[in-house]
Amino acid sequence: MTKIEKNSNVLTQSLLRSPIQSRGLRPEMKLLALVVLFKVDPEASESLLSLAAQCSPSPPHLMVWDNSPEPCSIAGRKWLDKTFASYDYHHCPENAPLSRIYNEVIDTWIIRRPEDFSHLLLLDQDSILEPDFLHIAAEAIDKHPDIGLFLPLVKSGGHTVSPAHLFYFKGVYWHRPRLGPIRLRFKTAINSGMIIASRYLLNKFPGYPDTLAFYGTDDWFCEQYAGDEGIACLFESTIHHNLSTYNIEDVEVKLWRHRETVRAARVLNSHGVFRRCGCYLYISLTCAQMALRFRDRRFLSC
Repeated sequence: MTKIEKNSNVLTQSLLRSPIQSRGLRPEMKLLALVVLFKVDPEASESLLSLAAQCSPSPPHLMVWDNSPEPCSIAGRKWLDKTFASYDYHHCPENAPLSRIYNEVIDTWIIRRPEDFSHLLLLDQDSILEPDFLHIAAEAIDKHPDIGLFLPLVKSGGHTVSPAHLFYFKGVYWHRPRLGPIRLRFKTAINSGMIIASRYLLNKFPGYPDTLAFYGTDDWFCEQYAGDEGIACLFESTIHHNLSTYNIEDVEVKLWRHRETVRAARVLNSHGVFRRCGCYLYISLTCAQMALRFRDRRFLSC
């Protein structure tokens, strides 16, 4: 079975799963959902398909940021018009880094419109949400109104990849999930699936550094949030996400991802002698492992 067929089966099973009927309705969550696309039509995005299948009584306002070289087709716009009652579409052919995208969306939709949205949901293009994802998230937000960050479980390649432990530059997967409020120090979570309270973005968040591009924004945010707020909430919903680590890709793509990961690690661990030295040693070992794995010396020159 191909990866595409496997992803299709996971998506189909998720969309057909019955929502939990016993949960009562909660007060309206005014959610802005940001989905970032790259060379994928809206109607082919697993994130958008599963957002469209949500059983939430309060659908979010959708912001589609399309980093593709060409804007989506007429058929894609018609699908968005038919599927989502409230959405905006922005085409960015220069393939803007995530740090810039997130900063622009936070500035335009959260800071300048503080009364419009209570929370911001971040999604990549290939995350499969359970049909009651938004409903369960709303319950968690209602139960823990003082918490500013809500996280689902994220699975990829048969592993639970988020949340995870992160000791500066070394990540370790969790073996067992810890639902409810958790201390975020020395922990991280991937961007896709994060739900961030607008009050945190308005009052404490300094914005993503432009020294980060596509990698490291999630680790940087979690470290920043842990220092500012301390407590996040893990709610009982699982996202199936296509993590590049488990993909079979051309060596040129792997090399680009490796270099971006190394660059992000250096930015994230630039302060403190211990962190800088430890990160340097860790990067050296990682580069050597990648060079041996792909038999390519270019992985050493990062």
